[in-house]
Amino acid sequence: MICVEHMAKTKKTSRAPKWAWYLLAVTAVFLAAPNGTLIKTVSAEIAPVWINVLRFSIVAVAMLPFVLHALPRMKWRNLRYALLAGVFYAIAVTGYVLAISLSQASYVAVIGLAIPIMLIVYSVYLTRERVSHRAVFGIGVAALGGFTIMGLPLMIGQGFASEFNPLATVLALAQCLAFPLAVIFSRLANEKGLPLAATFGISSTVVTTVALGIALLSLEPFPYQLLDQPPLLMAILYSALCVSLLARLLTVASYRHVGSAAIAGLQYGESFLAILLPIILLGERMTQEMLIGGTLIILGIIIAEAHHHPSVHHHNRAGHRHI
Repeated sequence: MICVEHMAKTKKTSRAPKWAWYLLAVTAVFLAAPNGTLIKTVSAEIAPVWINVLRFSIVAVAMLPFVLHALPRMKWRNLRYALLAGVFYAIAVTGYVLAISLSQASYVAVIGLAIPIMLIVYSVYLTRERVSHRAVFGIGVAALGGFTIMGLPLMIGQGFASEFNPLATVLALAQCLAFPLAVIFSRLANEKGLPLAATFGISSTVVTTVALGIALLSLEPFPYQLLDQPPLLMAILYSALCVSLLARLLTVASYRHVGSAAIAGLQYGESFLAILLPIILLGERMTQEMLIGGTLIILGIIIAEAHHHPSVHHHNRAGHRHI
């Protein structure tokens, strides 16, 4: 993790070739893909509101030494972005876990295909990244796919089918809107001088605090049974260390160097794996709406990616006036 943090500090001082950053992004894809299936499995045994408390408290404790080491480098100009990243991570992971507990993991994963689209949109506004008209058209096609997933069941007269849970859909949409902002604010905190490990430590502490408040308000008992169920405990540890920490850290680090459009394209590999795994392992089924909408989203990304992207710009003032 220290190596990744050092590599992500600045493009000017990094000697890593661009393919290495793509490799980091692909590694993040494979690490994060099983997360939905694991969360669905764990949420069947313990109250979903405690899942985020457990996994993000693990991340916060693991990153505490890096936070303490970075104290002299903490200024309001970078600390505020780390705190904002924590707020939006809290919104995203709360929506994600609760949505999965209310619906199919594959359904939530398909809605999550909109996350890379929002990352591109936010990046244009907040980091001044240039996106071509063709990419905008591709984003529009992908957005149509997202509408197909959520609107088609109602438009064709199926009503609120078992796969189309209204509350789960709203929560999944909240994740789609919040998670890309958490990634961008993590990047901005790093660009303003706060190491990535410290940024993740601070944001994870915020998530843990919010999740603990939700868990206590829900009056759900603490899941002590985890101590007697090693597979569930290992699933929590994997989700915490390999997904919530390492995969997201690699995503932010590579995002700085390859740009939002490239990250968006690569993250669709994660989304497809996240859709397929619960179907294969949990016996969930792919509905026609999921298939049509997912196909449109992927087609939109292919259109957006099928051109030469402008180079990614890195400068300290990018997008800060809007925050």
